[in-house]
Amino acid sequence: MVKKLFKHEFIYYLRTFGMFLPIVLAIGAVMRIFRLFNGKNVISQIAIGSSSLMLVLACSALIFLSTVISVVRFYKNMYSSEGYLTFTLPVTNEQHIFVKLITALVCHAICTITVIIAACIALSGQLLADVFDLILKLLESAGAIF
Repeated sequence: MVKKLFKHEFIYYLRTFGMFLPIVLAIGAVMRIFRLFNGKNVISQIAIGSSSLMLVLACSALIFLSTVISVVRFYKNMYSSEGYLTFTLPVTNEQHIFVKLITALVCHAICTITVIIAACIALSGQLLADVFDLILKLLESAGAIF
C-alpha cells in the first residue's frame, strides 16, 4: 500500500510541476540565445536584462512553490476533509508522514536541479569568475556589502 501512496504522490507532483519545469528551462535557453547576440545597442541590453529578471523570478517562484505546495498537500491530506479518506487506508500514520516527506524532498530536489540546469544553460560560455564578479557588483550596488 505504501507503493501506491508513493505512486499517487508522485503523480500529483508531476501534474503540478509538469509545466513549470520546462518553462524555467526555456527561459534559461532564451536568456542564452539573447546573450549569444550580445550587442552594444539598447534593445539588446533590454532583452538580456529582462530575460535575466524573468529567469531569476521563475527560479525563485519554482523553489518557493515547491515548498508551499508540499505543505499544502500535507495539510489537505492529513487535516482537511480529505483526511477521513486518507486514514481509511491500511497504513500507519508514520508511513503516511514518511511518504509525504520523501516525495516532497524528491520534488524539491528536482526543482533545485532544474534551477541549476537553467542557470548553467543561461550562463554557459561565461567564466565562473565573471559570474562571481557580476554578483559582487550587484550586491555592492544594492548596498548589501559595506
